[in-house]
Amino acid sequence: MVYNLDESMETFKIITEQSLVGIIIIQDGLFKYFNDRLTKTTGYSAEEIKRWTPNEFAKTIYPEDREFIMEMARKKQAGDPEVPYQYSYRAIRKNGEVYWVEVFSKTIIYKGRPADFLMGYEITDKVKADQKLIETKEKYQKAYHQAEFYKDLFIHDINNTLQSLYSSIQLLEIGLENIQENNEMKELINIMDRQIKRGVNLISNVRKLSQLEEHEISIREIDLLEFLKRSIEFIKNSFQERKIQIKIDVFNEKMLVKGNELLQDVFENILINSVRHNNNDIVEIIIKTLQIEQDDTTYYKLEFIDNGIGIEDQRKESVLSRADLDSKTTYGMGLGLSLVKKIIENFGGKIWIEDRVKNDYSKGINVNLLLSEYVSS
Repeated sequence: MVYNLDESMETFKIITEQSLVGIIIIQDGLFKYFNDRLTKTTGYSAEEIKRWTPNEFAKTIYPEDREFIMEMARKKQAGDPEVPYQYSYRAIRKNGEVYWVEVFSKTIIYKGRPADFLMGYEITDKVKADQKLIETKEKYQKAYHQAEFYKDLFIHDINNTLQSLYSSIQLLEIGLENIQENNEMKELINIMDRQIKRGVNLISNVRKLSQLEEHEISIREIDLLEFLKRSIEFIKNSFQERKIQIKIDVFNEKMLVKGNELLQDVFENILINSVRHNNNDIVEIIIKTLQIEQDDTTYYKLEFIDNGIGIEDQRKESVLSRADLDSKTTYGMGLGLSLVKKIIENFGGKIWIEDRVKNDYSKGINVNLLLSEYVSS
């Protein structure tokens, strides 16, 4: 229904001048009528507004919202009945201050032709309150997920540590029954000692990660090859009952990357998965390193290639996210790799998974890491 305002214009003016909302009639791109509230809100005087040329009122609309609002005005003035009657946008006062407006519009007949009748009021405080609520909600959601991540990291890696200790104790018990050389006993004891110390370090690392919400995690220069060798030694000591062959294709003897002590956890998690999820008599792992340029950044790329059971295509993405943590499949890789992804991203790096043999996931996986090169300032 289109209302004819001509018949009751005098009564209309009496009512609108008392209104607390801005009221405007736009026709041919000009403000044919406006009440005093509009001048108070925009900061422009009535004389200035009356001198505006067609569509000059667009200068009161925020640039990014201008095209949409002008299109709405054109359609309304043309009598288009499909135009939304309610919308909000950002406006600009005469002094340059940006504020939010909620507008209700209706096509009317003014002096025998269609016009756009608008009622608007400022909603800046409401918008700011809504945004603050969203930010608060996001902050607490982030804090919750961060806490879940710390818990997962602690449980996962402590479990690995205790498992290694348990295996060592079993071997120690066998050794007590068939002891031949004290050197064997000393090595088992050394393994347990290292694992206990590692447990202490894990607690320290969790404490560092828990500060991510309040402070940036400490990033420093890391010798990639040194950490890689430590991780390989840890894996071989932890799985002495398995035949493990690990080959490193070294690009450079000195590869410095951005990271911290958690990088060793990254390497160990990947290698542990390669051993645990492998049904072959001999676990084969090839670690390739090279240097690449991507997005104007120099990275060292590492490829951890194994001959394990692999990961189906549809799960390659999910194992890197917490969405896979509840998976009850026998693969069980989701937790470790999701932690790896979190740590790598904190270092400014990237991770993704491919098949060792293209289009045949059952032949093993290739875990790709990109670590930013450390450049001293």
